[in-house]
Amino acid sequence: TILNLRTADTTELKLIRGIGSYRAKMIVRYREQLGGYARVEQIMEARGMDKVIADSILPHFYIDSVVVTKIPINHIRPEVLQRHPYLNFEQAKAIYELRRRKIHLDHIDQLQHLDCFTHEEWQRLAPYLNFEQREKRCDGISSTPSSNST
Repeated sequence: TILNLRTADTTELKLIRGIGSYRAKMIVRYREQLGGYARVEQIMEARGMDKVIADSILPHFYIDSVVVTKIPINHIRPEVLQRHPYLNFEQAKAIYELRRRKIHLDHIDQLQHLDCFTHEEWQRLAPYLNFEQREKRCDGISSTPSSNST
């Protein structure tokens, strides 16, 4: 059995040897917390997953396209930002403070000098960041494009 990790539900996941009800729930829950899996290897980060099990089940998954929920980095509050599994409070606050000083962030390179992140953490987080501006409507009210919501 080979499944699309991006869309598999708990019933489908349990078809894979080594995945029971608990692991299936944790895989789906972690996918929701992340905003979607960008790489199959992220399954190893799900709660209850150990390296032996992960190594045995990885060949049973693929991702047909990378469709993840993006974090609107220029418009999100730090308490919401820190809910992402790849961010802690200190990191969310550092991004927020930088954004307050710079007004608008255009690219991940503007964030990479923050001391509270390693290069590996940025690589892992990058697919989940959206640097777009809010759209301006004719009536002067700003709105965030729906594809960029968290």
